[in-house]
Amino acid sequence: MADNHLDNSVFEEMLLSLKKGGITIFTTRVEYLTKYGYGPYIEKLEAEGKWKLVKRDVFDKYTDTTL
Repeated sequence: MADNHLDNSVFEEMLLSLKKGGITIFTTRVEYLTKYGYGPYIEKLEAEGKWKLVKRDVFDKYTDTTL
């Protein structure tokens, strides 16, 4: 998910496209979790039982802005 590319409705679309028990994978920069509200929205979906975080990987190479 690129800078200013998609809003939070993309997560609802992901849910609509999955079979029950399906898995979705997406990538974005860590700062976009707060900048675009992806992080809180993902947490909201999990609290509502619509979504379960299975794994989160952070690749520091891509969060270091001094490179």
